[in-house]
Amino acid sequence: MLPKQTSSANWNSKVKSRIETTLDTFTARIPQKRVPQHSGDIPVSSKDKHLAQPQGERISPDVSEISDNSSISNREELYEEDFSFQQSKASCALDSIKGFVYGGRSSRFWMLRKHANYLVPEDLEKFPFCSWDCLSLQVENRNIDLVIRNEAHMRLVLKFLIYELKTLDGHRGTATRVHSHIKRHLLDAPDPNKRYMSEMTRQKQVLRIDRQAQ
Repeated sequence: MLPKQTSSANWNSKVKSRIETTLDTFTARIPQKRVPQHSGDIPVSSKDKHLAQPQGERISPDVSEISDNSSISNREELYEEDFSFQQSKASCALDSIKGFVYGGRSSRFWMLRKHANYLVPEDLEKFPFCSWDCLSLQVENRNIDLVIRNEAHMRLVLKFLIYELKTLDGHRGTATRVHSHIKRHLLDAPDPNKRYMSEMTRQKQVLRIDRQAQ
């Protein structure tokens, strides 16, 4: 039994020494942090210097340019002025109008919305005009913005534009086919004056209406 115990003890000592040697080798391969060997104060990083500064000495964004911006102040003064109403000097031919925009989507009312952003809640009820007072005529390369505060006059203008532009949605010509169907329906209706119309005359008028609709 003694020889076996001696052999096992030798084997344990060999394994222990081998493990210690492996650990020493692994520890030697780990890079060690170098500490400067010199006398005096230890050097401080730039981050530590920044954190060590007092709160008042830290760098803060310069807002002087924003506060001294004259364009913003001028814009506020412009919106503080009251609106003035005067007769429009804009003019255009009826044939040059490509369409119109009525109500809240007109460019004039969008300018009023920008003005409303600078008003306090107490002044929101003092709008100079409403969305249904605004009308924009779409002409080539420009818009003609109108404010018609008389409701009866606005209705007459809208009826005139709808009829002359033959429009359903504000664009010229979208109601051309509707007009042609109305005319054809009137041709088929009985004549109140009881005048006789030959079938050939009726066909000619129908062809003329169809050409106008194209």
